[in-house]
Amino acid sequence: MAEVVVIGAGISGLTAAYLLRASGHDVVVLDQGDVPGGRMRSERSDGFLMEYGANSIMTPAPAAETLVAQLGLDPEKVTRGAAARYRYLVRDGRMRAMPLQPYRFLLCDFSSLAGRL
Repeated sequence: MAEVVVIGAGISGLTAAYLLRASGHDVVVLDQGDVPGGRMRSERSDGFLMEYGANSIMTPAPAAETLVAQLGLDPEKVTRGAAARYRYLVRDGRMRAMPLQPYRFLLCDFSSLAGRL
Protein backbone atom coordinates (compact mmCIF):
# COMPACT_ATOMS: atom_id res chain seq x y z
CA MET A 1 0.00 0.00 0.00
CA ALA A 2 1.02 3.59 -0.49
CA GLU A 3 2.48 5.47 2.45
CA VAL A 4 0.18 8.18 3.84
CA VAL A 5 1.29 11.28 5.72
CA VAL A 6 -1.21 12.83 8.14
CA ILE A 7 -0.43 16.41 9.07
CA GLY A 8 -1.56 17.19 12.61
CA ALA A 9 -1.78 15.02 15.72
CA GLY A 10 -5.00 16.52 17.02
CA ILE A 11 -8.07 14.35 17.50
CA SER A 12 -8.98 14.49 13.78
CA GLY A 13 -5.48 13.64 12.57
CA LEU A 14 -5.08 10.82 15.06
CA THR A 15 -8.48 9.38 14.15
CA ALA A 16 -7.66 9.57 10.43
CA ALA A 17 -4.31 7.88 11.02
CA TYR A 18 -5.94 5.13 13.09
CA LEU A 19 -8.59 4.40 10.46
CA LEU A 20 -6.04 4.48 7.62
CA ARG A 21 -3.75 2.10 9.48
CA ALA A 22 -6.71 -0.20 10.24
CA SER A 23 -7.34 -0.25 6.47
CA GLY A 24 -3.80 -1.50 5.85
CA HIS A 25 -2.00 1.73 4.98
CA ASP A 26 1.45 2.70 6.19
CA VAL A 27 0.85 5.96 8.08
CA VAL A 28 3.13 8.66 9.41
CA VAL A 29 1.72 11.47 11.59
CA LEU A 30 3.55 14.81 11.67
CA ASP A 31 2.78 17.57 14.13
CA GLN A 32 4.43 20.77 15.26
CA GLY A 33 3.81 20.01 18.94
CA ASP A 34 5.71 17.73 21.29
CA VAL A 35 2.64 15.92 22.61
CA PRO A 36 -0.17 14.37 20.52
CA GLY A 37 -3.75 15.45 21.11
CA GLY A 38 -3.71 18.96 19.74
CA ARG A 39 -5.82 21.24 21.90
CA MET A 40 -7.27 18.31 23.81
CA ARG A 41 -5.50 17.36 27.01
CA SER A 42 -6.22 16.60 30.63
CA GLU A 43 -4.23 17.76 33.64
CA ARG A 44 -4.62 17.01 37.33
CA SER A 45 -3.81 19.94 39.57
CA ASP A 46 -4.33 20.11 43.35
CA GLY A 47 -6.90 17.32 43.21
CA PHE A 48 -8.87 18.85 40.33
CA LEU A 49 -9.18 17.50 36.80
CA MET A 50 -8.65 20.25 34.24
CA GLU A 51 -9.85 19.56 30.70
CA TYR A 52 -8.62 21.61 27.76
CA GLY A 53 -10.36 21.63 24.40
CA ALA A 54 -13.28 19.43 23.44
CA ASN A 55 -13.62 16.81 26.10
CA SER A 56 -16.99 15.16 25.91
CA ILE A 57 -19.16 13.06 23.67
CA MET A 58 -22.90 13.58 23.54
CA THR A 59 -24.29 10.07 23.65
CA PRO A 60 -25.55 8.17 21.85
CA ALA A 61 -22.72 8.65 19.36
CA PRO A 62 -22.20 5.18 17.87
CA ALA A 63 -19.15 6.00 15.72
CA ALA A 64 -17.33 7.73 18.58
CA GLU A 65 -18.27 5.04 21.08
CA THR A 66 -17.05 2.32 18.67
CA LEU A 67 -13.73 4.14 18.19
CA VAL A 68 -13.26 4.49 21.96
CA ALA A 69 -13.92 0.75 22.39
CA GLN A 70 -11.58 -0.22 19.52
CA LEU A 71 -8.81 1.84 21.06
CA GLY A 72 -9.31 0.13 24.41
CA LEU A 73 -10.16 3.42 26.10
CA ASP A 74 -13.40 2.35 27.78
CA PRO A 75 -11.67 2.11 31.19
CA GLU A 76 -10.48 5.72 30.77
CA LYS A 77 -13.96 7.16 30.29
CA VAL A 78 -15.15 9.50 33.01
CA THR A 79 -18.89 9.92 33.32
CA ARG A 80 -20.52 12.93 34.84
CA GLY A 81 -21.85 12.12 38.28
CA ALA A 82 -25.35 13.14 39.33
CA ALA A 83 -23.85 15.75 41.67
CA ALA A 84 -21.95 17.50 38.85
CA ARG A 85 -24.51 20.13 37.92
CA TYR A 86 -22.01 22.63 36.60
CA ARG A 87 -18.88 22.92 34.53
CA TYR A 88 -16.44 25.58 35.57
CA LEU A 89 -14.70 28.02 33.29
CA VAL A 90 -12.16 30.66 34.19
CA ARG A 91 -12.75 34.18 32.91
CA ASP A 92 -10.79 37.24 34.01
CA GLY A 93 -8.97 35.11 36.59
CA ARG A 94 -12.22 34.04 38.25
CA MET A 95 -13.79 30.59 38.19
CA ARG A 96 -17.45 30.61 37.14
CA ALA A 97 -20.00 27.80 37.14
CA MET A 98 -21.67 27.12 33.79
CA PRO A 99 -25.15 25.58 34.12
CA LEU A 100 -25.81 22.48 32.04
CA GLN A 101 -29.55 22.99 31.68
CA PRO A 102 -30.34 25.01 28.52
CA TYR A 103 -32.75 27.41 30.21
CA ARG A 104 -30.29 28.14 33.04
CA PHE A 105 -27.47 28.58 30.54
CA LEU A 106 -29.55 31.16 28.64
CA LEU A 107 -30.16 33.06 31.89
CA CYS A 108 -26.57 33.07 33.16
CA ASP A 109 -24.39 36.16 32.76
CA PHE A 110 -21.10 34.47 31.83
CA SER A 111 -21.18 35.69 28.25
CA SER A 112 -23.24 38.12 26.22
CA LEU A 113 -26.75 37.18 25.15
CA ALA A 114 -25.51 36.90 21.55
CA GLY A 115 -22.75 34.53 22.71
CA ARG A 116 -25.24 32.37 24.61
CA LEU A 117 -27.59 32.19 21.65
